[in-house]
Amino acid sequence: MLLNKRIHIGKKHFSLAALCACFLIILATGVRFIFILNNWPPTNSDEAEVGLMSLHISQGRNFPFFMYGQAVLGSLEAYIGAGLFLLFGPSIAALRIGLLLLFVIFLILFYHLTKRLYTKGLALLTLFLLSFGTIESLSRSVLGTLGHAETPLFCTIIVLLSIHLALLSITPYRKMTTFQRRKCFPLYALWGVMSGIAIWNDALSGSFILASSLFIFIFCRQTLRPITIGSVLLGLCVGVLPLVMHDVLLPYGQAMLSNGQHSLDVLHSLTHSTQAMSMLQRWKEGFLVSLPASTGASGICYIQPLEAWPLTPHSSPYARQCTATHSIWAVIVVAIWFIAIILEVHNLYQLRKITYGQPASTCDRTAQEMVVHGARLLLLGAAGLVWLVFSSTRVQDSAWSTRYLIGMVLATPAMLWPLWSQITSGLERRRQFLEKRGLQILCGIVLLMFTAIQVKGTIHAFSQFPGGMPLLGQQNALTNTQQNALTNTLVRLHVKHLYTEYWTCNFVIFLSHEQVICSVADNNLHRGFNRYTPYVSLVEQDPQAAYLFPTGAPQVPKLNAKLAQEGRKYQVTSFEGYVLYQFTGRGNYPGPQGL
Repeated sequence: MLLNKRIHIGKKHFSLAALCACFLIILATGVRFIFILNNWPPTNSDEAEVGLMSLHISQGRNFPFFMYGQAVLGSLEAYIGAGLFLLFGPSIAALRIGLLLLFVIFLILFYHLTKRLYTKGLALLTLFLLSFGTIESLSRSVLGTLGHAETPLFCTIIVLLSIHLALLSITPYRKMTTFQRRKCFPLYALWGVMSGIAIWNDALSGSFILASSLFIFIFCRQTLRPITIGSVLLGLCVGVLPLVMHDVLLPYGQAMLSNGQHSLDVLHSLTHSTQAMSMLQRWKEGFLVSLPASTGASGICYIQPLEAWPLTPHSSPYARQCTATHSIWAVIVVAIWFIAIILEVHNLYQLRKITYGQPASTCDRTAQEMVVHGARLLLLGAAGLVWLVFSSTRVQDSAWSTRYLIGMVLATPAMLWPLWSQITSGLERRRQFLEKRGLQILCGIVLLMFTAIQVKGTIHAFSQFPGGMPLLGQQNALTNTQQNALTNTLVRLHVKHLYTEYWTCNFVIFLSHEQVICSVADNNLHRGFNRYTPYVSLVEQDPQAAYLFPTGAPQVPKLNAKLAQEGRKYQVTSFEGYVLYQFTGRGNYPGPQGL
């Protein structure tokens, strides 16, 4: 096979497939590094909060176990960012480079996983597709917002360990050598550690942990002994130690970092929607909106989430047309998923029949093939479980929360395999190609369409920063310019404390390196959602704290009425799309308080 051809570079020998994989990984890294250098996408308050966590860690001020104010997303990214801050100084770029390093590790491991379960050709195609993507998928791999971006990495490690344990368990435990038995214990312990860390980092990995547990129960019964199960439990306890320590230490000083919430309480509140919506409506929204958006349909036509769902008689013709296109895309995705499931179940059934009455050597080879097909089912089943849990629990509004489906990316090679196998088998056997030409051409068209959409999405993303194409680049550059100009102006005006809205507050604090401290005020000018409560105290203790809101924000007319009623003297300054209220008189006036 061409991909197995050996290439000589000096005294080293490399396969063509390995060189191509290195090139694609470098390509994917380079694409995202260009995005980072061009500040794409613009930062937001969630990412700035992670930057503040990294800043506090690097300065030795705090060592949080979870994201400030949300005890459900582990702080791994923040600790990596803190190390990079010490090397390069605090910046959004340094924070994102940490995420890029994790993404590179994911690509390397995912290539090995795909190569082991399928073929080198499909592994390279998968790498190529992951190098590009729609704006949603690219931004998820660049924005440092904790938790979600690392989920594919941890899930890949867990699946690889599960496969290794299954292959090791082909030999009965009593026939294993002493070395093989000793090898089981650290592998099971490592599986437990990685599962625990994945749960602490982001509960979204739970679907893959459950699917991998079932896979191990089925394929690793030869090595499932009390001592190996104990190794798993011990490793799991080590992995979830940050979560346990957070909940134990919460009464002793962690309340200010998590708003006094235990991790299990936060997870329970996120997975129980308060909206009155039937299960059928949730699944319908998940199918028509979330599934297409998370699998690349926005590359065909992009639609604002609130415009896409729910459709009403007043929806625009474009919204209806685009939603219809996305629904067709979702039907194709689900059909391919079912076909892939049926093929793997059929293969397992056939292999199961072969094992009866065969010699041990043949049974071992068959058992290895069964592990491979079982692992393919693991990927497909876990991806289906991710969507089912998401659509059933309504973590948030499904239209906005497709990031919760990020784990489904691991099913990419499993979904492509029915198409890829048809095409490659036809190319290898001319007679079969002539017999099934129509089916193979159809598979090729679908595969090319999916590839073209990913590339188109990347081109669209490139057009959104300076030097790119038309107005989208100018608009995006203005957003980054606004953020920096706004922060610099506040520092120049010596504004130290202010009240503002959520999506402005945190990036102002971070970009000013805490020279400007703010507290969030909601639409009614009451205390809003503040992730880090010590900032709130600093602002509320300053009677001269300013107010800053975007022009046209709902807080502006209410603030005007409030100030007119109080008779306070103030100065209004407009710049960069914001309105700043600075008080010129003195007096002890209370700011926004909790309701």
